[in-house]
Amino acid sequence: MKAVALLAYLARAEGGTTRPDLAELLWRPGRSGSVHQALHTLRTMPGGDLWLSAGRGPVRLHVRCDVTLFEHLVARGRHGTALALWRGRPFDGVEVPGAAAFEDWLELERMRLHDLRRGA
Repeated sequence: MKAVALLAYLARAEGGTTRPDLAELLWRPGRSGSVHQALHTLRTMPGGDLWLSAGRGPVRLHVRCDVTLFEHLVARGRHGTALALWRGRPFDGVEVPGAAAFEDWLELERMRLHDLRRGA
């Protein structure tokens, strides 16, 4: 489940993020081994070396995300096209019990996206 949460967070982390930040978000501070293992697991997925950068710099995904496209379309006034992308609750099924920092981020992200949708 944390791998899905990790992917969701990285998809929204423009410019990427650091391993210590990921440890704090999904495990607890100092759990770099957990981050390392999760990133290794993701890199072994089909094409993982193409869509995941996890070298010495920031950890980032090289993917197109519907949420990012939704925001882009709303910002450009293409509300109908943006709303056609809406498929229900953002990040539905992404939960990490016991990871309070992630749950807080997720709730804020969902509220922000719902507000953006209402405005569109």
